[in-house]
Amino acid sequence: MSFRAFEEHLSMAIERPVVLIVEDDFLIRMDAVGMIEAAGFETLEAGDAEQAIAILTARPDIHVFTDIQMRGSMDGLKLAHFVRDRWPPIIILATSGHIRLEGRTCETC
Repeated sequence: MSFRAFEEHLSMAIERPVVLIVEDDFLIRMDAVGMIEAAGFETLEAGDAEQAIAILTARPDIHVFTDIQMRGSMDGLKLAHFVRDRWPPIIILATSGHIRLEGRTCETC
């Protein structure tokens, strides 16, 4: 690889946006990581809001993709509010696999 090609490769790697995936279900988190990396982003992972906050404290230059329904002291919406208050420029995407049918909540559909 030539120096110029290396330089271009390095600049592409540096410029890739970083997304923190916050999901308490390991398998769903792995799926999300795969999809977001396939879209060209670098990823970091957290299994709960506390881990996410620790990562964001060290890396406030990243975006957040969080599940809404998470176990722990803080769900995804509370995490989103916390992040918005502490780091306003961070882009947050909150998602859920939880659906409602005919006004009823469906956990197993």
